[in-house]
Amino acid sequence: MPLTQRQLDAIGPTGKPFKLYDRDGLMVRVTAAGKARWVWRGVVKGKRIEVGMGSTRFRSLKEAREVAFEHTRTARLGGDPRAPVTTDAPTFREAATLYLEIQSPDWGEEHSRHVRRLLERHAFPSLGDLPVDEIQTADLMRVLVPLWRRQRPTGQRLRQRIAGVMAWSVAAGYRADDPTSTLSAVLPAGRRKRKHHRYLPAEELREALAKVQASGAWIGTRLAMRFLALTAARSGEVRGARWREVDLESATWTVPASRMKSRKEHRVPLSSAALGVLKRADGLRGRGRGLVFPGIQGKMVGAAVFGRLLNDLGIDCSPHGFRSSFRSWCSDEGIDREVAEQALAHAVGSQVEQCYARSDVLERRREVMEAWAAFLVR
Repeated sequence: MPLTQRQLDAIGPTGKPFKLYDRDGLMVRVTAAGKARWVWRGVVKGKRIEVGMGSTRFRSLKEAREVAFEHTRTARLGGDPRAPVTTDAPTFREAATLYLEIQSPDWGEEHSRHVRRLLERHAFPSLGDLPVDEIQTADLMRVLVPLWRRQRPTGQRLRQRIAGVMAWSVAAGYRADDPTSTLSAVLPAGRRKRKHHRYLPAEELREALAKVQASGAWIGTRLAMRFLALTAARSGEVRGARWREVDLESATWTVPASRMKSRKEHRVPLSSAALGVLKRADGLRGRGRGLVFPGIQGKMVGAAVFGRLLNDLGIDCSPHGFRSSFRSWCSDEGIDREVAEQALAHAVGSQVEQCYARSDVLERRREVMEAWAAFLVR
C-alpha cells in the first residue's frame, strides 16, 4: 500500500529500526530513535543500488515520489541516478566562508579566526574544492576518523563546524540532506571523564605568580598573567585587552560584549594592584596597536603562551585555573555567591531571575577584588 502523510507524521522512537515502502522504489528507513530518511532502491545496469534522498523533515512525500519516479525512469533508460549533475552549488571552502560571515558577529573576531584555522588545517585539504551538493558521509569519514583517533577533542570541534557548513548548505537550498547526520552512529562517543582545568589553592597561586614574575619571559606576558590572576578574567579577555577599554580614573575595565563568552558587556573593577600592573604596561603602548599586553612582535599574545610558560616553570596549573583559585578563595572567605559569580562573569540564577537582576554589583565586587589582590601580593 502507498504511504500516507499520516504514517509519516506518526513516526517516532520505537527502540528498533524499521522500513516503510511506497511506489517506484521509494522507501523510508527509520532508526530506533525515530529519525526517518528517504531512500530509493532500484536496479541500475544489473546491480541493485540504494540512493539516499535526505530526511523526511526536509522533503515532502510528494517531492520524494517525484524524485523516485525520475530515478526509476533514468534507470530503465539505462542511466544512473547517481550520476553527477552540474549545479551552481558553491565549494565547501566558499560555503564555509559564507557561513563564517553569518556567525562572526556573535562569535567575535578571535573565535572566528580559530574556527577558520581549524577548517583550513583539517577540512579544506580534502573537502575545500568539492561542491557542497556532492559531499557524502564517506568524504567526511575520511577527514574525521583519523583525527578522531589522534585528537578526539579537535575531531569533535571539527565535526561541529563541518555540520554548521552543511546545515547552511541545506538552508541555502544547495542540498536536501545533511551528510553529518549519520556520523553519530559511526564515530565512537567514548566514555571519557570530563577533565576540569588544573588549578592551585590560592596560597600556592601566590607563589606561582612570584615564580612567573621572576622568569625570563617577555614582560608583556608576565604582566598579562599577573593581571589575569588579579582580575579573575578569562585568558582571551586579557590577551585581547585594549587601552580604550580601560578607564583609569574610575579604575574600571569594560570588556565589550564581542569579546565576552556570554556576549554581554562585563565591567571589571580594578584593584590598586591591577592598576599597578597597567602602570607598568603603559611603557608598552607604542608596540601593541592599542593592546594593553602586546607580544614581542606587537601582536596579541598567542592562546597557548600562558599555558606553555606555566608548564615550562613546572607550575601544575592552567591559566583558566586562576579563576578556580579565585572562586575557591571566595568560598573560604565567605564571599556572597552572587558577588563571586558576577566577578567571574557567570550568569546567576534562572533566566527569569536574570531578567530582573540588572545590577552587576560593581562596587561590592570592587571591595572583593581589592581583598583578593591584597591576598595575592602580600
